[in-house]
Amino acid sequence: MYDPDGRLEGVELTGTVVQIPEDESVYTAVEKLHRAGYEFNTTKKGRRMPVKTVGEVCEHVPARIAKEQKIWIRHKEPCALIATDGILPTENTGQRVDKRRREN
Repeated sequence: MYDPDGRLEGVELTGTVVQIPEDESVYTAVEKLHRAGYEFNTTKKGRRMPVKTVGEVCEHVPARIAKEQKIWIRHKEPCALIATDGILPTENTGQRVDKRRREN
């Protein structure tokens, strides 16, 4: 995860990677996960063991149901998110030089 301002430094986060169509807003991802969970809970297996959280949706809902909602869950297990500023160190100095911030 890109964090150029360093707000997430020292914070440990976990998450799930999901894919949505390119032409849709990223803010629709949570809504699509909710709908996939509702659809799963109407199935026979979902009535026996309903999902109650977004995390459970990502872990237990079959790909077929998620695909119907146009969302693809890329990892069933939560994974660690690593925050980085996105800048590579220069080879000359071995130090990190932030070209976005100019020092006068």
